[in-house]
Amino acid sequence: MINLKKELSKLSVSKFNKKLSYHWLVRFDQQVSTPFHVDNASEQSILILGYEPSNIKSELHIADYYSYANEAFETPEDYFNHFSPVFKDNEGVLLPFISKIKLANNDNYSIIIINNSSPKLDVETLGVFHKALIIKEDLSTSRIVNSMVLNLVSKDKITEDQQKENNFLNTNLISK
Repeated sequence: MINLKKELSKLSVSKFNKKLSYHWLVRFDQQVSTPFHVDNASEQSILILGYEPSNIKSELHIADYYSYANEAFETPEDYFNHFSPVFKDNEGVLLPFISKIKLANNDNYSIIIINNSSPKLDVETLGVFHKALIIKEDLSTSRIVNSMVLNLVSKDKITEDQQKENNFLNTNLISK
């Protein structure tokens, strides 16, 4: 995942003259379902999820909030004024905009890249909500997810990316 981030950052610099920098880089044991949400980051961000093999059955769903907003609200300002990073309304209104992401299978590693951008009036974003659905809990085993959120930043910005990578690669810490 770290190598993927580095290559995506090179591509970003060549296309947009901005690099990708870690907002966070963590590993956690996910045992509960989540609502549709975007992770807390800058307006222009990418979420990369790395799923480790697990016997816990789960699904990943995304919902295109940009398309939803264009249908549900009269103006972009109406939606931006009501936007929440966690979708709290009736999920049924999102049904036409939801896609289930098929992971390779639970016996293999999988990496998913999601546009995690939050909508802002002055920044063009086309992010999506995402949610995890745990089909059958099993607290006797683990479902390890490696998560990195990358922000689009000036290519000249000084970051702590190397330190964050070293910490991630040299720890056995798994958050619950």
